[in-house]
Amino acid sequence: MLRRWLIRLSWSFLIVALALTYDSWRGQSGQGPYRPPWRITLQYAVAAVLFVLFIAGTKLRHRGEQEYRQGEQRDDEHRDK
Repeated sequence: MLRRWLIRLSWSFLIVALALTYDSWRGQSGQGPYRPPWRITLQYAVAAVLFVLFIAGTKLRHRGEQEYRQGEQRDDEHRDK
């Protein structure tokens, strides 16, 4: 169940990570509203975690047939039921 949500939300993780990175960059360069340095660092860290979740979801979505364990069904097989 958790894998299915990770696969579904992987692109959303990437979009939010890019938005956080852009917002942090604007705050760091002085183009946007003032942000304390700890918040900029925190936003970069959260963006990195979200990017890792995007990579993990993409890997799960595109894994090959040989990577499935015996008896494990693919997520698209669950949709047919």
